[in-house]
Amino acid sequence: MDNVTAEIISAKIAKSSSKGTLSINFYLKTELDGKLVKTYADLWISDMCIERTRRALKLLDFDFDTRDLTEINKGALNGKSIEVYFKEEEYEGKKRMKCNIVTPLDSKPVIEEDILEAQARLRGKPIPEKTKSVVNDAPDDLDIPEENVPF
Repeated sequence: MDNVTAEIISAKIAKSSSKGTLSINFYLKTELDGKLVKTYADLWISDMCIERTRRALKLLDFDFDTRDLTEINKGALNGKSIEVYFKEEEYEGKKRMKCNIVTPLDSKPVIEEDILEAQARLRGKPIPEKTKSVVNDAPDDLDIPEENVPF
């Protein structure tokens, strides 16, 4: 199923009843197949999920380094839009559609050289020679024992 834009109706800091794990719980509305759908999604505040939650908060322009998380319970995210997708999953023996918040991975900036390399690879052509780097500017006569070479 494709990603869709959802509006945050409300968001709050919550704690799971089973393990006590903290999350940001979102009540969302979106349109699927021409019908208004209201659903829930969570961003977990756990060691395993913290980077994903940070990325989502950045997408929502919520600076967690300078703002207090209690602002979320006071409506700081209400009315904002975020991308979501739906995926069928089994929970407690029953199939259901689960809403997930899209959080693109952080990536490095792409430069023209990267684009030319990608284009050459896709076309099955030789990869253009890279511009000189710091490593290429090193003198050729370095005497480095082979066991110290990392690759």
